[in-house]
Amino acid sequence: MTDNRKIIILVNLDCNNKKASKKWFAIADKVLSKFPPGTKVIEYHTPFDIKQCLNDKILQEKINCVISAGGDGSANIIMNELIRLQNDNRLELTMGFIGIGSSNDILKPCETIFDGIRAKINLNKIVKTDLGVASYIDQNNKPIKRYFIANSSIGVGATANWLFNQENIVIKFLKSRWINLAITYVTLKSILNFKNYQIEVQTHSKRQNLIVSHMSIIKNPHISGNLKFDQEITPDDGNLGLNICENMSKWELISVMMDLKKGKFSGKSKRHSCFIKDLQIKTNCLIPLELDGEIELIKEINYKIYPKAINILQ
Repeated sequence: MTDNRKIIILVNLDCNNKKASKKWFAIADKVLSKFPPGTKVIEYHTPFDIKQCLNDKILQEKINCVISAGGDGSANIIMNELIRLQNDNRLELTMGFIGIGSSNDILKPCETIFDGIRAKINLNKIVKTDLGVASYIDQNNKPIKRYFIANSSIGVGATANWLFNQENIVIKFLKSRWINLAITYVTLKSILNFKNYQIEVQTHSKRQNLIVSHMSIIKNPHISGNLKFDQEITPDDGNLGLNICENMSKWELISVMMDLKKGKFSGKSKRHSCFIKDLQIKTNCLIPLELDGEIELIKEINYKIYPKAINILQ
């Protein structure tokens, strides 16, 4: 039943190299036709106080379904605020996505597509979805806890995401025309300049020291455009997927990238995959951490699974 839903759509007009507005206006009428009368649209430019907006709409106006129209980063920010409001106020909230960002990994796979734009907005099909929880110490020694719905990474993949977000003149040009080529460019550039990280890892009560080139912790096997792990994981199976590239050369990492373009990863030397419920990582230096495309510098991090954390439209 959908008659008790009060819905808002938050539209980030600045994402995808400021091309999101054109994408949104091209499909807005089709999207709104799928929602009940009274659905509100809030179009915003960054910076925008999402926390205050959601606080007002959910606690005062009793909104209980929020659609993020934007990229993975804006979706992650909105989702984290929804979890905070849900937990603090004993609410049950629902979230959907419209992919007008760059990579839109959160929306893969997807049943509904408007003019090439993926959308998870089916009010009659909802999955109570797991989230990853990342608790870490940032570069200012401040403890942070954030949730992610698609994936997290450290190592060369996180560095590539950081570079992708910088938008120098070459990246900006590629992103505006060929998003997968832009992702390939930043990944190759990151590989050619990468360094391995020595970390201490503990999971399943086993502690070990590793030299890591890349590590992905996933709830969705799709990462960065057309790259995809072959690990079978679903949104509500209660697991995190751990995929490690251990002590690799540049050529070995390029081989990993080429395999991920084919949806392959496991079964080769220096590659490790397993399912986990929790994971602790410590390092001797600051390393980049990626969460749904957003980047932080961290010293140590604890991962956990938050099962069936939030309702997600399909």
